Amino acid sequence: MPLFQTSVLQKYLRQQDAAAMDRGWAAFTAHFHDPAMQANIRALKEEQYQEGFLRDLFVQVLGYTLNPQNGYDLTSEFKNETGAKKADGAILKDGKALAVIELKGTDTTDLATINTQAFNYKANHSHCVYVVTSNFEKLRFHIHNAVDHEEFNLFTLDRPGFERLWLGQAIHGRYQEAALADDPGYRREVALRVEIEHRGWRVVVSGRADGLRRDEDGPRVV
Repeated sequence: MPLFQTSVLQKYLRQQDAAAMDRGWAAFTAHFHDPAMQANIRALKEEQYQEGFLRDLFVQVLGYTLNPQNGYDLTSEFKNETGAKKADGAILKDGKALAVIELKGTDTTDLATINTQAFNYKANHSHCVYVVTSNFEKLRFHIHNAVDHEEFNLFTLDRPGFERLWLGQAIHGRYQEAALADDPGYRREVALRVEIEHRGWRVVVSGRADGLRRDEDGPRVV
């Protein structure tokens, strides 16, 4: 199920650096649309291409900086905040995982089968919002839950699909940055918890709001 309405995508598309997107598209098609490269990728085992995939897509196309480069915002093998398990990769903000990345080989044809593993990593990072899963040919992008997602076939992706891929991780963060600039009291990614007593039952509801701000009269607005 798509994450974003067409009108929202068009709004943010108009705000993008068109030249940077053109360069990304050129790098993307040169690599992922090359039949020989596709055959090579399909022949690789999961562990043989994990870091290469991060570099080929997230660095060369989407513009992230991979550890150990100075100012890196992308890393491989990112350890959970608790326990010893590691996600295959993570997109970072202020040293914390904003997104976890779980990778498999192309022999994993159904990306839904790795949701449990990927979302377990997300649950073990207190600031994590996004989950990215991929088998090097297909890629899924989730926000918060495993139900709604955008899926992209990297080997056949057209320009409009690429623009959705380019924008997918930008829209959520851009809204938060704009809200913070407009309202210094705005708080991002706020954990929420409420307890309700009803007919002898105690119900606890918890979650995370994208952001909280105050109206002029004081009440909090999500």
